[in-house]
Amino acid sequence: MLATTAAGENANPFGVQSRADAAQRMIVLAVEQGIASLPPTSGQSFSYEYDATGDTYRKSEQLGPTAFRSTQTIAPGHLTVRFAESFFDAAQSLGPIDYTVVGPQYAATLPGYCTRFGLTASAEVALTNLSATYGIAKGMDVSINVPLVLSDTHASETFTTNDPTSGDVAVIPCDKLGSFIGQHTLTLASRDFSAVQVPGGHVRFNDGTHFGLGRISVGGKVKLYSLPQAQFAFAPEFFFPSPNQAEFAGSDSAAIAPRVIGQLNVRDLIRLHTDIAYQYDFTYKELSGFVWNAGMSVPFTTVSRPVTVDAGVGGTRFNQGITWTPGKPPDYVDDLGRVISFQSAGNNQLGNTFVDFLGGVKIAITPAFVMSGAVDVPLNAEGFRPVAVGTLALELYL
Repeated sequence: MLATTAAGENANPFGVQSRADAAQRMIVLAVEQGIASLPPTSGQSFSYEYDATGDTYRKSEQLGPTAFRSTQTIAPGHLTVRFAESFFDAAQSLGPIDYTVVGPQYAATLPGYCTRFGLTASAEVALTNLSATYGIAKGMDVSINVPLVLSDTHASETFTTNDPTSGDVAVIPCDKLGSFIGQHTLTLASRDFSAVQVPGGHVRFNDGTHFGLGRISVGGKVKLYSLPQAQFAFAPEFFFPSPNQAEFAGSDSAAIAPRVIGQLNVRDLIRLHTDIAYQYDFTYKELSGFVWNAGMSVPFTTVSRPVTVDAGVGGTRFNQGITWTPGKPPDYVDDLGRVISFQSAGNNQLGNTFVDFLGGVKIAITPAFVMSGAVDVPLNAEGFRPVAVGTLALELYL
């Protein structure tokens, strides 16, 4: 009942290199999605209001939000420097899903022939964001952010076989595949992509620890409307391609993200925050989509130091979910010269709609030095995502 093809005698047996490439691409895009969900990278703890009597700008006594974007800008000629460290750990097993197989020895007529492939992947990421914001005019500032990414990634595949020691992929009639696994000699085995031997070496997968430069971004903020009770601002941002996509530091694509920010002050005790944006990535649909955030912050003073606590929700709906395994890998020729083609018969895409809990707290250590912490916790199970993301940041106002 079983048909096998020797895995070690073909440059890409049953598309193993194609699956490794898809796994690496999935991790790159998932890490970029995770980075995009982090707190705002620009300094926004203090706002500056113009005092006509003294013809100068006075710094606010209350702190701005941590997890949400503020409509406030810093004063002309003032500079804010921010250092932030974030960490997240994502690990997930996907599939296995059925693949239909067609070749001289595998008839295409029903029930046809099938095999199964799955994926287990993990990514530990430590992200350092270095940013600066400068006031260039009344109600207008510009900012830059430089992300440095340290990652440790791993991926392995699950496959159907009747001899795990040989690495052979088993193909049997589709109607018998499910009932035969765990019976007879047919089992599901696992192997690291980087350990699979092919002529000339091993399957290419950038396993292990890497360090690289992520997508540098530049942006600005302009106040559109400002009253004591309500403010609106426009904040566009541009992302440069990462030069270290192979090191999982970020995607090698450019993107823009025009954003509208709103803030409503309720009796100086509660501030309601919201922002909406559309991020357009010039290469990947999986990184393009509608972004929204909504929540509130509460500023107060304790032990003579300004403090702000905020909480709310945020989300993203990407135009397309990430494909974690190829739907139609290239045909290949086995060791006997037979052309084999196959394609997925199951769901090979991750979800594209994310909803997160957002929370943060910050405290002014000195009049010019602010420390903050934030957490991002996914509320739904779509995508390749961590259980939680933590961020610690320091801001210096000059």
